[in-house]
Amino acid sequence: MANRMTGCKMAIDFSVDSEDLRQALKPFFAGRARGKAAALEYVDVKAQKDEIEFVSTAIAATIPGEVISSGCARIPFRLFETLFRKPQRLAEGRLSIQIREGQIQAGPMTVNSPDVSVLLIGARIADLPLDAPPLETLALTLRFSDEELADSGLLARVEAAQRRTDDLIDGPQNSCNRSESPAMT
Repeated sequence: MANRMTGCKMAIDFSVDSEDLRQALKPFFAGRARGKAAALEYVDVKAQKDEIEFVSTAIAATIPGEVISSGCARIPFRLFETLFRKPQRLAEGRLSIQIREGQIQAGPMTVNSPDVSVLLIGARIADLPLDAPPLETLALTLRFSDEELADSGLLARVEAAQRRTDDLIDGPQNSCNRSESPAMT
């Protein structure tokens, strides 16, 4: 990704009330895709001043928090869900969270993942509904560059829509070629 911080070991460090976090994140997990679709989703976490903002495709939430070290990170949705679907399991009251390149620590749990990335603080400029059809997803390429789509966490979804579209186009042609039989004489 173009805006990934390289060579920077700064951690994003903040604490939040675990009940505030649970309430704010409920909509993130309701009706969310599972399986392959979930593998393409990310959640951006921005800690700045006295607020923590969580942003994913078609949804955002902001809660008060104590920010020790501000910054922005991108976490794969599956990992985010595993950690934060029930944050009260991690801590009663205040929950301390640290995010580094390749690692997230929430309360007593530390998870290493190469897909956890620390980003420059910025805003997502492109967004889509969760159930956007492939053509709507592909239309983003007319308005945004690959870099902008990557910065918004949508490049993988656009690439998946392109592959599905290619398969839909190639599928009937391949099946026609296979079903052709030599002319009868």
